Amino acid sequence: MTILGNAIPYSPVTTLATDFDINGTTATVTNINAFGNIPLYAVITAASNVNYASNDPSDYETILVQGKSGNDLTNIIRGVEGLQKSWITGDFITIFFTATEWNGVKNHVSDTVTAHGAVSESTPYRLIVRDSAGRAKVAQPSHDDDIVNKIFFVTNTAAYRAIYVDADPLPSEYVDGDTILQPTNWTVDDHEALVPVSLIQDVHGLFTNKKIIADTGANSDGYWMLFTDGTQICHHYVGDITIEITDLNNGVYRSNQETWTFPRSFSSSDGLFVGVGQSTPGNFGTWVTAGASSTTLGRWRAFRNASGASVSLTRISLTAIGRSS
Repeated sequence: MTILGNAIPYSPVTTLATDFDINGTTATVTNINAFGNIPLYAVITAASNVNYASNDPSDYETILVQGKSGNDLTNIIRGVEGLQKSWITGDFITIFFTATEWNGVKNHVSDTVTAHGAVSESTPYRLIVRDSAGRAKVAQPSHDDDIVNKIFFVTNTAAYRAIYVDADPLPSEYVDGDTILQPTNWTVDDHEALVPVSLIQDVHGLFTNKKIIADTGANSDGYWMLFTDGTQICHHYVGDITIEITDLNNGVYRSNQETWTFPRSFSSSDGLFVGVGQSTPGNFGTWVTAGASSTTLGRWRAFRNASGASVSLTRISLTAIGRSS
């Protein structure tokens, strides 16, 4: 990081009170009041170069002064700009705003990553800068007006709750000591999803009482939705169809058995309800019923009190309700 030297108004010019040889690190001046607080940059030129009029860089040497004692400038770094050389009594010395300082300011202004030693970690007494993913860290808060980080928010505030479907206690992959970890994949597959909840959003206890829809989806077999208590509903709209109902069985005519692959499988066929609906149930002596064949398949038939080779059924829809897989 470039050092910016301290200045003094009007940059008064003074002279060397003694010779300043090529390897010297202490320069005695006639007026120490021409220099402000250290550190500072000073420019030396020969007494013949009145008013610093020369445009030749070899006529100057810029030094960095890091100490003062009496009339002495001490702990000097030589040749910061220009060539390090010997100077004699009476040569001019003064403070100027140097190219070294200007370039330092320019680079600092354009530096958006490491300016002032900024870091993305929670490091004391350092400025915060975002990392390549736009993230930055802060330490655990201790006062009411401190910044709150994620760990504190998850584990210490009533504004966050974790709902885990069908599992108590939480599985180890979501717990680190007393900290609840957010899973990387926010789905409800295998009942492994944590849901962050603000109490302001928890209207009527929808989250805490597990009444909210946790996930939805659709494919060619229909639409499905999953609630936070593990209940799953699948639906498929078949539409208008024409079907043959000619198989006489115990005095009632029935169609062939139709099947429906659920858009999302269920965990068990026990208690799995499958229903079928039509726009005009029972009209013309025709009705339909349905049931579950497995956790992935439903089945349904149409029945009629008279044989029909081409029976129209309108707005057929299928619904299954059970426990998610």
